[in-house]
Amino acid sequence: MTHQNLNTAPLKFLLSDPENYSGPLAKQCREFIRQKQALGLKYRTESKALSLFDRYLRDNGAPENALLKEHIVGFAAKRPGESYSNFVSRGTLLRQFGEYMGQMGYASYVLPYYKSHASSFVPYIYTHDEITRIFTQIDKRPRRGTSKYGHKVYPLLFRMLYGCFTAAVFVSVRRLT
Repeated sequence: MTHQNLNTAPLKFLLSDPENYSGPLAKQCREFIRQKQALGLKYRTESKALSLFDRYLRDNGAPENALLKEHIVGFAAKRPGESYSNFVSRGTLLRQFGEYMGQMGYASYVLPYYKSHASSFVPYIYTHDEITRIFTQIDKRPRRGTSKYGHKVYPLLFRMLYGCFTAAVFVSVRRLT
């Protein structure tokens, strides 16, 4: 493709309406998606999510040219059985749309950032005796026909991983003190 062809190529992805918006903020939804796409983002999934929000606004009597807190919070609420990442993604899209509306001069509520998801993971810390027993068992690993060097590699591998872990913990503890 020549330079001239690039300049005259139709920008269908920018000009086409990605979703059929029909709510009170349909124009702003289209402009928001087009702006994101003009920046090089595909925004296909977000466009579909925004069309659900547009329908929610239409069905809940939202005013034209304003984005109210009650509508943002109502649509952003976590749904039963929904994953945390989907919940956060929807909130992020609504926050960006709220910021866009504010930048365009409309009255707009901007959803605050969510706190990070608290993990329920609790690490298991091996005792010194357990580590010693693990290394003893690995050192006793017999030579097998399918693994020519496994009896030498596994003890080395486990000791390397153990050494890397203890070095990382040592560095972390030193930074805290």
